[in-house]
Amino acid sequence: MLTGKKTVTSRTRKYGEKGDQFNAFGQLFEIASVERMMLGDVAKRFFRSEGFDSTEEFLECWASIHPKAKFDLTKPVWLHEFYEAPISTEQSAEKK
Repeated sequence: MLTGKKTVTSRTRKYGEKGDQFNAFGQLFEIASVERMMLGDVAKRFFRSEGFDSTEEFLECWASIHPKAKFDLTKPVWLHEFYEAPISTEQSAEKK
């Protein structure tokens, strides 16, 4: 996330709306979009944005994170796209 390799995350639940902000690894990020789609579509179209080098690598990780769930490429998931939030003048002053 900090290097910009991972710019989306897919989840079984919706975790925010466009414009919401969250902290991760000591950095502030902002949600650019939230879209519902099938797991198979995420694997095919967004594996690189998820931070993986292949569809297979993404699916292996997904299966390991969700070992008790039935593996189903047609399962609807929420794709959250995000970017590193720009530092505001107020935040910049706080860091000094």
